[in-house]
Amino acid sequence: WQAKILLHGRLSLPADPDREFFAVETVIDSGRWYAQFPIGGPLVLVPGALIGAPWLVNPVLLAVAVVAF
Repeated sequence: WQAKILLHGRLSLPADPDREFFAVETVIDSGRWYAQFPIGGPLVLVPGALIGAPWLVNPVLLAVAVVAF
């Protein structure tokens, strides 16, 4: 979710008018929606989201780590 927000060049989303239906503990809702966690992890997933395969990022990073080791 956060990687898709970053992919569109934004750091947050405008709050939904029906906030009570979308209340989640890990999402800060103060007029804007954003996650309570740092953006480092989702930022790494953005290249995968660009090609439509964010699941591919972790195996590629593992392969890079194995080669580097």
